[in-house]
Amino acid sequence: MSQLILPIVILLLLVTPAFPLALPNPPPSPTGSQALRPLVELLDLTPLEARGLLRHPQLSQLSLLPCLSYLLTTTSLSTTHLKSMLTRHPKLMATVFEEDLIDTIKYLKITLNLDDAEIGGILTRHSSILKYSSLGCSEFINCFILYFGDTEVIRNVVLKCPKLLGYKPETLFIKLNELRRLLDFSVDELGQFISKDPKMCTYSVKNLKSKIEFLNKEGIEGEGLKKIVMKYPQILTYSVATKLSVNVEFLKKRLGLRQGDVCRLLTGFPPLAWLKVSNLDDKLTFLESELGYPSEILRGMILRMPQVLGLSLLKNLKPSLTYLKEQIGVQSCVESCADFPSILVYSLEGRIKPRVEELKRRGFEPRFVQPYVLGLGEERWKKWLEKQGMTWTINN
Repeated sequence: MSQLILPIVILLLLVTPAFPLALPNPPPSPTGSQALRPLVELLDLTPLEARGLLRHPQLSQLSLLPCLSYLLTTTSLSTTHLKSMLTRHPKLMATVFEEDLIDTIKYLKITLNLDDAEIGGILTRHSSILKYSSLGCSEFINCFILYFGDTEVIRNVVLKCPKLLGYKPETLFIKLNELRRLLDFSVDELGQFISKDPKMCTYSVKNLKSKIEFLNKEGIEGEGLKKIVMKYPQILTYSVATKLSVNVEFLKKRLGLRQGDVCRLLTGFPPLAWLKVSNLDDKLTFLESELGYPSEILRGMILRMPQVLGLSLLKNLKPSLTYLKEQIGVQSCVESCADFPSILVYSLEGRIKPRVEELKRRGFEPRFVQPYVLGLGEERWKKWLEKQGMTWTINN
């Protein structure tokens, strides 16, 4: 009997399924479009936008919804901004936790006195702030407060370059100390410098040092260098090899500059160090053609008023010279621009034309007026007119 039972048991094992057939099927998981429905409703996504998000299944996590709702209600971020953040940084957005997010934003608002619009601007510039912890931010911010003595510098830094919050404080302050040494800054001057352009903190010390040394070699150092970088910190963002040295060599050859002239030019108008060479050449060629100056006079004109090369050729130089030639005569225009080149820098519509018309109205002949008169400050201009009275005399 036992010999008969064994084969039957084996046969039953072979035909019996591994799992009972009577077990109920598990509930179906929602499809991608169903899982994203809460996002679609919250952000008012179009069908096309919703289909785009289907490529990022991690966004279907329900834990993301409270974070997005919080951002919509407590910052200036619009649904358009959030849509952009979702599509550009899906992995980042999927790992944001509401509690951490709220803590970080509250900390930044209170410590740096930021409003909703400023928080929105920070998140738009650098979405990774969403993952920064309030503890990490406080470590960085407290170091800045201790170094500079107040929150104003770090507030400006965070508003303009929020990604710096992710930097290690010890690394950053080594760089700041080196900048102080290279530029002979006080702590207050360093604070003003990086407040104006915090991107300076993202460059390596070696990078910044090479640019400072190049300017030193051209005679720009000490207070002159400090004055330039305080007003135009972006000069230290341009490459020595492809921009600064190229522009300086062009100016030397094109204008026949002597020793010390580069320092005078760049101190007077630092953007000459990075404006397009072709643009500068076009303006110099135009001035030579229109005014007929030999190289010596052109060089003197530019050295006295280098801002002339920062003007638009079509919007400023051409209209101003055309008008001046018509009103005061060609020869007088040529002489006036050589002796008083700032006449080209003044607004044609805002200053030159109104003053020429006022002279005419009073019976004065514009061609006999010294060019400096057109450049007088408003109060001095009024006093000059009062002094002349209603009768024009050449010996004014």
